[in-house]
Amino acid sequence: MSQSQADPARVAALLPVYNESRHLPDLISRLKAQKLHILVVDDGSSDGSADIVQSYDVDVLRLDKNSGKGKALKAGFERLAKGSFDWILILDADGQHLPEEIPNFLKEAGMTEAAVFNGNRLEHPDRMPWIRYWTNCFMSSILSRMLRQEVRDSQCGYKLISTEFLRKARLSAEQFEIEANLLLEAGRLQYKIKNVPITSVYGKEVSHIHPVRDTFRFIRFLWMWNQQYRGTIPS
Repeated sequence: MSQSQADPARVAALLPVYNESRHLPDLISRLKAQKLHILVVDDGSSDGSADIVQSYDVDVLRLDKNSGKGKALKAGFERLAKGSFDWILILDADGQHLPEEIPNFLKEAGMTEAAVFNGNRLEHPDRMPWIRYWTNCFMSSILSRMLRQEVRDSQCGYKLISTEFLRKARLSAEQFEIEANLLLEAGRLQYKIKNVPITSVYGKEVSHIHPVRDTFRFIRFLWMWNQQYRGTIPS
């Protein structure tokens, strides 16, 4: 590609939010400094998150009840895909993703032909809880074999995704399996996936992910997806 990075004016940041009032003021201020269009999808928060978001000049989509990360992202994708954006950048609202690393994704998108630029925390996992680290390694190994291309951090919620790809993708996941769903659809549609190193940030926040429950949910989703699309990813 001739350009040095993706045009920020053609990129929308999508922020799924569920009870993150403590992190939102700082996070949205730092996101706005990146000069991207911002869409916040409030997934039925009960802690005043929606009221905080309303005080900023950002686009807001509010779901009536908490329905899961996958459903929140799909609602955001549907709205943004109708616009003129080439790329949608997704990141979590719990403070684990640094908006200051967005230029790294845009640079990669300008240099590499891929549809999904997937954040990778595992080069420097630092304070990542050990059970999250090993669970992630296990899941990423399974997905990489299915995709026939390497995905280092399959559960990372920090991604830059081509709108062209999203318009074709079949996304059925409604919970945290959405991360695997996006990657598998990229493989099925024969798009490349690029790993982008990011900082691993862990504080005192409580994750909405339950390692055991969500690992079983992940495996069940992979099995169901494979039953439906077996053989669709070329060797």
